[in-house]
Amino acid sequence: MKNFKLIGRGTMSSPGTVFFWRLVSHYAKRGVLGAMCSLGAVFFWAGAAQATPLAPGGFLSPAPAEPDPIGGSVLYTTSVGWGPSLSGLGGTLTSSVLTGDASNPYGGLTFTYQFNIAPVATDSASGIALGGFAGFLTDVSFRLASGVAPTYVTRSGSGDDVTFNFFTPDVVPGQSSALLVVQTDAHSWKHGITSIIDHSAVPNIGTLIPAVPDAANTGWLLCIGLCALAFFGRTEVQTARAAAKRTER
Repeated sequence: MKNFKLIGRGTMSSPGTVFFWRLVSHYAKRGVLGAMCSLGAVFFWAGAAQATPLAPGGFLSPAPAEPDPIGGSVLYTTSVGWGPSLSGLGGTLTSSVLTGDASNPYGGLTFTYQFNIAPVATDSASGIALGGFAGFLTDVSFRLASGVAPTYVTRSGSGDDVTFNFFTPDVVPGQSSALLVVQTDAHSWKHGITSIIDHSAVPNIGTLIPAVPDAANTGWLLCIGLCALAFFGRTEVQTARAAAKRTER
């Protein structure tokens, strides 16, 4: 690819953009850019084929069944007992947050939830309301053959609450819900609360939810990025000067 040319390069003058296009040119000259693009396209279309985004105010019926999450590593898991409610509903909620989930269409963190109803409970559950998703992209699903499947999924108009609803059938005593999956574009997480629902609700159950990075962390990341950009820019200038001196000789 000796004749590779950057279209519009003259209009892209920011240091970050120039560095990006120089990096692209570097790999293009070595014949690997096409392979990289092809591989990226495969992953993009594989993710798009499975994606079931849920926007604020959205409704998905039936609830989508997918093999998510795929791969990745668990950052944190919590298991919390809850109840009993006034109607005798109680059980356990297990929540996990994962990074590197290959099926996450947004490349962020994936959150999974699974609750069970205690065998001694005297009521069944018809849903779980998960808060804390306002401002984030969400892709929702459940894993087949992992428990009672949800009937449909909703998201509140503000985008804050994602609710998995179980009506055909409910989750009855001695049963577990399917593994419920919420893939996001978030890159941080925190502890939050949720509610398990019957004809009333069991509120304030501890769980895991997305978080916006604090300003201090964001500042450090920006500082690191600028330092890296300055380093690469300085190295390139030194290389160019050395080449010019060799030419003069």
